[in-house]
Amino acid sequence: MKNLPSVFVALAFLLLIAGCSEVSPASDPATRGVTSVSPAAVPSSPTAFLESTTTPTPQPTPTSSDAGSTIYAPLGKAASIDGTFSPGEWEDALAIDLANGELLLMHAGTYLYLGIRSNYLGLGSLCVNWEDDVSILHSSAALGTATYSRDGDGWIKTRDFFWTNRETSNSESALEKRREHLERENWLASNGLMGNLNEMEYQIAMTNDELRLAVTYLMSPDFQITDFWPETVGSGCRDFEPLQSDPPETKNFSPETWITVIASVESQ
Repeated sequence: MKNLPSVFVALAFLLLIAGCSEVSPASDPATRGVTSVSPAAVPSSPTAFLESTTTPTPQPTPTSSDAGSTIYAPLGKAASIDGTFSPGEWEDALAIDLANGELLLMHAGTYLYLGIRSNYLGLGSLCVNWEDDVSILHSSAALGTATYSRDGDGWIKTRDFFWTNRETSNSESALEKRREHLERENWLASNGLMGNLNEMEYQIAMTNDELRLAVTYLMSPDFQITDFWPETVGSGCRDFEPLQSDPPETKNFSPETWITVIASVESQ
């Protein structure tokens, strides 16, 4: 991360997801985009963001080999959701290799802590299956939740994204808004302009010490190549477009192909 041109990175994010206030999904550029900006407006070389290879490695085509797998997240310490992997903070976590980085999982209290460390600046979108709902937990320059409910064999949208928590400081006002978001939405994440810009941290409430989820991470420079986990995740969780209009009214989710994470009573 040394020599990272932070002003350039911040500008790219602001071009991608503009606006400073918390607004409704009907007008927020975080979902609708800025009409004069397209992914091509983001600087073309990933080295403008991070010292890394020139092109992200595409993930393999999803298969069904690990459909419905269960893994155990070790007991760890509650992470500070600030976008920085502090020394020792994630030492108890289970590390899972991604094509362009790694995924870290651990639990503390009633929460799953999920960290993403990537070779590339990116946008995080997690699909979480809570009972008969699937929520998309998105973090970029703001945090947003979209929700779909089961409708026969498909899924119908019951909630558009509503964008909050744009602040990057640790002011008392910003911390209070993060506490409110966690209590209201049952999850929290560092937004994409906090901390180290290739590190993202999530805190997600677990029900009965388990959680079914899938992870996607859209990478610069054009945010079209994704890291995803598990390999069995279907297109419903992988087709999020950062500059699209509001999420579609229906989606095809297959939670049975995702990973069920269970809280282990032991640390690694």
